[in-house]
Parts: sequence; structure tokens; C-alpha cells
Amino acid sequence: MLANRVKETTSTTGTGSFTTTGAFTGFQTFNTAFGLNKRFLYWAENSTDNEWETGVGYLSASTTLVRETVLDNHLGTTAAINFTTAPKLFCASNENIINKIQNKNALINGNFDIWQRGTTQSVSGYGSDDRWYNGANGSTLVNSRQAFTVGQTDVLGNPKYYSRTVVTSSAGAGNFVYKSQKIEAVAIFSGETVTLSFEAKADASKNMAIEFYQDFGSGGSAAVSAIGSQLIALTTSWQKFEVTVDIPSISGKTVGTSSNLALLFW
Repeated sequence: MLANRVKETTSTTGTGSFTTTGAFTGFQTFNTAFGLNKRFLYWAENSTDNEWETGVGYLSASTTLVRETVLDNHLGTTAAINFTTAPKLFCASNENIINKIQNKNALINGNFDIWQRGTTQSVSGYGSDDRWYNGANGSTLVNSRQAFTVGQTDVLGNPKYYSRTVVTSSAGAGNFVYKSQKIEAVAIFSGETVTLSFEAKADASKNMAIEFYQDFGSGGSAAVSAIGSQLIALTTSWQKFEVTVDIPSISGKTVGTSSNLALLFW
């Protein structure tokens, strides 16, 4: 989110959350502009020591700015800067910063806002949440749109819906239910490190797996599966997970038609 004329002081040095201490004359506070638990772009700058960083943050309290994801800083890294002197805080609107945010998320409908095909499905295919394939091998599924309680704070950003999959499993090593999305062109993120961020819960404590899959398309090289494959321990409460995965280079591979990089939850 962006807002005009947001500029505050802070008493914070170091790498922790910023404690805001009031707006500059003629400007508004982050709390006035955004309220609690809504993500926005921030810029923090200590011109005395030539220190700065920019990233995505949110207010966990009216005067507590959480530095959730650092996108860039004067050191050229994505780590929180250990500020020597308390910086000035701005709502960032630089075009390069906005591009970083836009290019950061390669998934479409990751917030599960769009359900043009229906709000529930019990057969494999694209039948409910847009862009997501819900499939079952040797098991059964019921995928459906669920609404968040208005005003809840367990998941940031005030999302309206989430996707729920009820699984009925049958014994067998090859039996499973999965949710996947194909990102067009297998070349995307080739040889790069990506971070997958999501929030999830279950009806009981259980594991869910995630992995990426490089499909080189018709006439292309053999697919590469189980990229970054790992188990995620779910509980009955919403949790935020961040998984860092090294995507293999496609150097030396043959790319056919309709190639893609797929993300799978199963």
C-alpha cells in the first residue's frame, strides 16, 4: 500500500522494529495513513551516517513499525540495517522500489480473492480458486472458498477469503492430494534463489509438503521434480512460513513448448 505525505521520527537504532515518535510538520503518521496490520512500503534513512533501507512493513501497534521484509539497503543486501543513529521514516514511493515489490510475487491469485469457476470442487482440475489446479491421486478432495471473520488479526492484510482442502486419503505410497500453480516459462528464476511465503493451518497438527517442479514442455528435456521439497509442520492456528529454495539452472537443457515452473503443496 502507498499513501501521500507520510513521514515520522523514530527513537530506534539497531535492527529491531521501529518505535515511531510522531509525524513531521505537514505530514501524517503511518498509523493515520494505514492503521494496524496492513502492509506498506517504507523507507528509513539516517543521512548523518549514510545509512538507509527500504522494505515492506506493517504496524503491529500504533507506534510499532515491524520491518517484515527488507528489499534493499545501502550495503546492497536484504538484511535489516543496524542503524547507528535513529533514522527518519517515510512511506516509500520510488519507482524502483515499487518494481521490486511487483516483481517479487510471481504467483497469481495468491490471496485467493478470485473464484470465477466456482466456490467448491471435488474433482481434479481448475474448478474453484482461479489459477490453482486442485488434484487428487488415489484419494479424494473437496476444495472450497472460506471467508475470514471480519476484523480478524491472525493473518495480516485483512484478506477476505482463504482456500480450504478437505482430504480423504487412501492407503498407498502414490496416493495424495495437491494444489499447484504453473508459472509460465521454465526459465523464470533459473539459477536463482526464491523465497516462498504463505500462511496456513490445519484441522489438527499434521505435515504438508511443498516443492517446485521444472517442466520443460513438449519436446523439451526431462522434468526436474522435488526442487526444495520439504515438510511443513501445520497446527490448528494460522502460522506464517517462509521457505527459501535454490531453483536449478536450465543451462544445457532443451526448452520445448508450454514450459513452466510449478509450485506444489501436497
